[in-house]
Amino acid sequence: MIQGEKGSRARAYWHAQLAGRLEPAEWPPCELGPDTDGGGSIVFPIAPELVDGVLALAKEEGATPYGVLLTVFQVLIGRYTGRHDVLVGSPFAGRTSPAMAECVGNFVNPVVLRADLSDAVAFREQLDRTRRTVTDALEHQDYPFELLVGELAPRRMDDRNPIFQAMFSYQKPGRYPALAGLYVADDGAAPVGWAGLTAVPFRLDQQDDQLELVLEVVHDGDRLVGLLKYRKSVFSAQAARQVAENYLALLQAALADPGRSVAELPMASEVTPGTSRRTAAVPESAGAAPRSGTALRGIEQRITAIWRQALGRERIGRDDNFFDLGGNSMLLVQVHEMLADETAGTPLKINELFRYPTVASLARRLGQTAAGAGPAPDRGRASSRRAQLADGTARSARLRARERRQLDTDRGNDD
Repeated sequence: MIQGEKGSRARAYWHAQLAGRLEPAEWPPCELGPDTDGGGSIVFPIAPELVDGVLALAKEEGATPYGVLLTVFQVLIGRYTGRHDVLVGSPFAGRTSPAMAECVGNFVNPVVLRADLSDAVAFREQLDRTRRTVTDALEHQDYPFELLVGELAPRRMDDRNPIFQAMFSYQKPGRYPALAGLYVADDGAAPVGWAGLTAVPFRLDQQDDQLELVLEVVHDGDRLVGLLKYRKSVFSAQAARQVAENYLALLQAALADPGRSVAELPMASEVTPGTSRRTAAVPESAGAAPRSGTALRGIEQRITAIWRQALGRERIGRDDNFFDLGGNSMLLVQVHEMLADETAGTPLKINELFRYPTVASLARRLGQTAAGAGPAPDRGRASSRRAQLADGTARSARLRARERRQLDTDRGNDD
């Protein structure tokens, strides 16, 4: 597809759609909590009258509930960043061929939905722009995001997603609608009958921090429920709750008067937009001194060797980005396992590899945490993660073999 006419059209569309400067979002400052690692999440209900308003406005304007809710989110991001050029990602299913309908696999591809808020048109007109943007994006959704990033080569920062840092999704399970309640697991979610069993929703804090701000709106029967996920190094829990409140306030105002300018829609509380408070350097762990230059160079050399093996490339610079070199999520899992011995004393989460995608940044991360971790473990006695995985696999195989033998014995007794 990429090499054919369809791929050429998709490439031309996305290059035109994302032309110009693609500056990373800058968020309002806030007082962060003591724990700034990972992410947090908040579940918030959307009032029934707002749900009715979303459905009614979508029908009136020939749009979808997704389009209405997305447009409000784009306005929110514009207010928080102080920018009129708003870039929001959204996951598209990627199953454009009927042959893929029953195929097991993850075909999801993120697309970038760009909104221009500079002329402050009425919300109704902004919604129409969103409708056209989403329609065009659907037509060209097959073009891989990772490939697009490599071609556009936007300015990269170590711990930030390229092109967009905020994402919106609308979850409406079709074949199994009851999954929505299980997914959100809020106070209004009911137990679900499932093949003779009863599945009861259980609330877990979602801690994904690959993106800085994610809003998922889940359609559960007659309800709409919001799930806001945030990175703790960017938003505090209080600031995240304020984001949810401001989103609901903008939604209520837009539904009450769709003819009102998007610049005039009120929020629940005002914010100071777009104040940069980020630094390019990776912060040092409290009480930990960074490794010496010689030690860091040694770590860089080992990381580079691992990348060469995983990516099949000879030339890799210390500031090259893993994904720009052709890396993907599957290869990242391999790199994580290959780093097992290197990180035996300093546990490294897979999602951290997304945040430190260059050799230099990953070496700093390993060097700083190792500096405060004490002496390295005795690798002659300690099993590496690969050895532990292999041991677990062997135990599983022995257990399955034992179960098969028991089954054969039982069958023989029945005969």
